[in-house]
Amino acid sequence: MGYIIVLQRTMMIKTVKIHLLIAITFGIISGSCAHFIGISPNDRLRRDISEVVENPDFYSANIGIYIESLKTGEIIFEQNHYKFFMPASNVKLFTTTTALVRLGPDYTYKTTLYSRGEVTAGGDSLNGDLLLKGSGDPTISGRFTNGDNIKTFKDWADSLKQCGITQITGNIFVDDSCFDSGGISFNDNSLQIIINPAAESGKPAVIRLNPPTTYFNIINKTTTVSSTRSRQVRSARKPETNDIVVEGNIAINRSAVTNTLAVDDPALFAAGVFKDVLVTAGIQVTGVPRKIESDSTQYSNKNNWIKRAVYTSPPLSAILKATNKPSDNFYADQLLKTIGFELKGFGTFENGAQVVKEFVNEIGINGEQLFLVDGSGLSRYNLAMPIQIAKLLKYMRYHPYFNYFYDSLPIAGVDGTISNRMKNTPAENIVHAKTGTLRYVRSLSGYVKSKDDEEFIVSILINHYTTPESTSADIQDKIMILLANFSRGK
Repeated sequence: MGYIIVLQRTMMIKTVKIHLLIAITFGIISGSCAHFIGISPNDRLRRDISEVVENPDFYSANIGIYIESLKTGEIIFEQNHYKFFMPASNVKLFTTTTALVRLGPDYTYKTTLYSRGEVTAGGDSLNGDLLLKGSGDPTISGRFTNGDNIKTFKDWADSLKQCGITQITGNIFVDDSCFDSGGISFNDNSLQIIINPAAESGKPAVIRLNPPTTYFNIINKTTTVSSTRSRQVRSARKPETNDIVVEGNIAINRSAVTNTLAVDDPALFAAGVFKDVLVTAGIQVTGVPRKIESDSTQYSNKNNWIKRAVYTSPPLSAILKATNKPSDNFYADQLLKTIGFELKGFGTFENGAQVVKEFVNEIGINGEQLFLVDGSGLSRYNLAMPIQIAKLLKYMRYHPYFNYFYDSLPIAGVDGTISNRMKNTPAENIVHAKTGTLRYVRSLSGYVKSKDDEEFIVSILINHYTTPESTSADIQDKIMILLANFSRGK
């Protein structure tokens, strides 16, 4: 009996121990689950962002991030936000906001056509010259005229014809002295060379220019061949000449090839095309395109010049969209020189950058710690911090001109440089942000709203990554999606 009692007691003790162990274990697990369930939405968001950023493929890369809630003012996430990064086209945020604040959304460029000399008694001949005076306008192209890149020049030709002028005995002068270069621009300072195969093999390809012009001389060294495996045609301008050599083979059954060349002297190019338009319109021009300096004897007596026509650009608000949505480098560089011209008297990158620095100083950003050498972000010598971009975005959010700036930014899954990103996610049509891309550089900065309509400012700058560009963009997109899908649980 004693043995049986001892055995029973032993089993009871073991049972109690097992139950106690189960209870302790259950308590630990329950406590852990309770702790996990009780994590705040903010902490969960920070944890999720950290998991995205801590990608092993990016251990050697530099990643700078700053995210702030505009509703509460709290910093959601920050990493290397006071370090310098190459921002690439995020530089355009500084360029376009400064232009908008300093010049206003209704600012327009004006490019003016003048004439000097006597009109003959019959009224059909101008015994004198024409003058194109530039203001740095980047929009004299087909972008705002349904693709008709010579519309401005055709309108000017019509104005002269309405005055009865059918002959000009002098030259077509250009004054682009408002900028160090680019004071007169046309067709984005580029020429398109369209190359079509001939109807027969062995014949030279058929070449046409857009815009049509005799300003350039085409040297056609191409051959139409029957083989589909043909060498690609290429185009190049001979140095210090207007001769363009087009060479190579083009297959007889292939579609047109378009080569685009940058123009060496935009002002003279514009004058040359204008001359061609005049001739096409029935106005003979004896002279040639020539440069004129504002301090030269040719220009000393401005009273001799009569205003004939003025091209007024679209407003700055529209130009900002044409700059930021497609990330147009030419437009951005022209804008930087424009604010240099308007506020410092001469359009240079240096003057424009000084205006930007003065502006950011006023809004709490140390301009001496912002390094800009152009307006577009093409240069790898541009340097900015995520916190600087975030402060700029925050300032603009409460500026009277914010809607103009906001409307100029690309929209995720909709348009601009992020039209194909974040599609079919909570971030689609919610993220308004500017991209930036150079070799080993990827940037994304802008605004995003959460499920609760809480607005965040975000700047994500990634430098020195060695993975495919799509991988770095994926990190940025995942962070934006997390923010767009965020809810404080109300």
